[in-house]
Amino acid sequence: WINVLGQIDIFVLCHALGWAMKAIVIRERLILWHMSVTWEFVEMSLSYKLPNFAECWWDHWVMDVLVCNGVGIEVGIWMCRYLEVKEYKWLSVFDHPTFFGKLNRTILQFTPESWIRVEWNCFKSTRRYLEIHYLMIAFQLIDLNSFFLKRLLWVPTKHYMNACRLLLLCTLGLVVIRQYYVLISHPTYDRIGLHSWLFYLILITEMLVIFKLSKNEFTEPMPKDVRMGLWIGCSLYIIVSAAGLLYISACRCTSSSKNGGGDAGESKKAR
Repeated sequence: WINVLGQIDIFVLCHALGWAMKAIVIRERLILWHMSVTWEFVEMSLSYKLPNFAECWWDHWVMDVLVCNGVGIEVGIWMCRYLEVKEYKWLSVFDHPTFFGKLNRTILQFTPESWIRVEWNCFKSTRRYLEIHYLMIAFQLIDLNSFFLKRLLWVPTKHYMNACRLLLLCTLGLVVIRQYYVLISHPTYDRIGLHSWLFYLILITEMLVIFKLSKNEFTEPMPKDVRMGLWIGCSLYIIVSAAGLLYISACRCTSSSKNGGGDAGESKKAR
């Protein structure tokens, strides 16, 4: 406990709060834990470029994954469950007879008008599986850009610009995730919204700045063990994902054929 308490500071609290906000935005525990674990592998593979990624196993898997990320994820999921069952009664500010009622209604103006249950259905189909991975890669790139921009632009960690950037992307992400979820879940929608385009432009612009400023900045080559670990990890991930998707497709085809056979038998009996 001494080691754990000695590591808790304002950055740990901000770390957990950031993952709680991600949980409120994405609202899917499986996706969040997948992003949490893969992010640690990203840090380990890029520790030779960014010194602040060079941490021991305790920091990676205990303080980051279990304490900061885990607590933030579970608190965010709990908040989502609470907002799903909450009864929303919207009245005008002037309809409340007391001062505290008017004050409470004014504060509620900055909360969601309603709350829907989000079901990503990651293994619904191969296309949905790839769409979810596209979402996770975008989130990982946003987090990774923050570290590279701080390094290349010489921005101190405690500088207010870091907090302003995260706040901007967090508020924008609320709308972007909603638009992306509607796009992939409802076949009647065939285009993304303006906020999503703005989000993609910010992401691409940050990556272009990083590519431009990183020239002759990171001269150290990738270590051989990191290269081998990436090849092995990516290969195993692709193989396991392909096998899982094939199994799900086979089960779906079997169930559909049984349902089709049952319908044919019933129609034959009717004749």
